[in-house]
Amino acid sequence: MTLPLYPCSQSVFVVTVNTALDSLEEYLASFTAFKPKYVQAWVDALRAELLAAEILPDEDARRAASEIMRVQLVALNRTCCELWQRLKRYITDAYPANIVDIQLAAAGQSKYAAAYNENWSEAKAMYTSAINFMADNLADLTADGNMPPAFPATFTTEIDAFNALLSDYESSKENIPVATQTKITAFNNVYRQTIAMMLDGQEIFKNNPAVLTQFVFAHVVERTTSAGQAGARGTVTSNLDDFPIVNAVATLTLASNPAVSYTAITNAEGKYLNTCPSGNYKLRFTAENYLPSAVKDVTIAVGTVSTYNEKLVPVDTGE
Repeated sequence: MTLPLYPCSQSVFVVTVNTALDSLEEYLASFTAFKPKYVQAWVDALRAELLAAEILPDEDARRAASEIMRVQLVALNRTCCELWQRLKRYITDAYPANIVDIQLAAAGQSKYAAAYNENWSEAKAMYTSAINFMADNLADLTADGNMPPAFPATFTTEIDAFNALLSDYESSKENIPVATQTKITAFNNVYRQTIAMMLDGQEIFKNNPAVLTQFVFAHVVERTTSAGQAGARGTVTSNLDDFPIVNAVATLTLASNPAVSYTAITNAEGKYLNTCPSGNYKLRFTAENYLPSAVKDVTIAVGTVSTYNEKLVPVDTGE
């Protein structure tokens, strides 16, 4: 059995990996210099692999689908049992009293109690016996206007539906552990690649503890599962030449209360870190000699610092 390599829930794992990849994108140039494989295409491919793993049905989803089938199966079984009871009436009226019990036994009566109580193998066997009995004794059953000639077809249609649903239900139960293992394996593959990248990050930033912690898995998990640091970060550059803009202002304004805002100033590399409580915000960038950015609607999750980069357009001075 495949066990998860990641020391957290799958939902936390998804947020953790995406946060780590945000950090990788922020320092991509340093990673590329360390290992040329670290380019945007590598990041995009790992995000796509993570998304593909995330959308695989988990055990709870598979189990829910299986339980829904079981509810449908119970209802269909009740219908089939009611039809068998009608057949019992037709058999009782078609034969002398001294052989009725023999004929009912041939039609599967001994299995009725178990079938009604959802013993699926017994139900399937009883319905097979009933269909065979009607085929072998059709003339006796329909004599004197007793059983409608169309009844065997009606009965068979319901039994076919029951058998098909039973087959799907049994397959769904068998697929639950298989699907669970498939999802764990997919997440494990993402975990291995993420950990390898983070170890490289720890080497790259071994002399920069503030950045290094962004590439320690346990630290990122803690940030994403607690009410720790949250906010926005990124790089502000010139739309003209991609040079970093120093002293640009990143402003987060609380969507529900415009009077509440949080600001951060970019450093010499054009990078900013704006911390704030979780919530829905309006994000805007401004800088001297540049046009203000368009306002972005952003959601800051608990314990998560999301990346938002911006390119500002220089003011046309007419020179």
